Amino acid sequence: MIVRQAQFSDIANVVYSMRTADRHEVMAARFVEDDGELVRDLWAGAQFCFALLALCRNDGFPVAIIGGRLRWPGVASIIMIATDDWPKIALAATRWVKRVAIPDIVDPICHRSQCEAWEDNAVSLRWLQALGYRVEGRLEGYGKNREAFLQYARLRREGHES
Repeated sequence: MIVRQAQFSDIANVVYSMRTADRHEVMAARFVEDDGELVRDLWAGAQFCFALLALCRNDGFPVAIIGGRLRWPGVASIIMIATDDWPKIALAATRWVKRVAIPDIVDPICHRSQCEAWEDNAVSLRWLQALGYRVEGRLEGYGKNREAFLQYARLRREGHES
């Protein structure tokens, strides 16, 4: 697996090929359901992220975009969207995030990282749990079509995840 700073083309490739559940999750929290607008918004928001990375197959083709943005000091919102190629890199991506991204990128600046995930996006929910994120609550009617989401968070305590 190759990890690199996400470029506009990486974001576009992933957005236009997003998994069905990821597309539903993302679009449930947006005013307009337009892939091009999502690509432009992610690219424009990259300047505010402490990380926006493309996780790629060994041939360099992007499979997922992951990132984090500080909401205020010590607290970050994280994102991840992926294509149907996710199973090809899932194990390597999980290992990399646990061994590198969390301890070297997230933990030095965040005591809390969090995200909201659509409760029917089973793959996302399993991945968040594998990374040490815990459900804090159910957000009933959170999506624009009244979808329920789950609030996930990971806390760093004394240099260790909790």
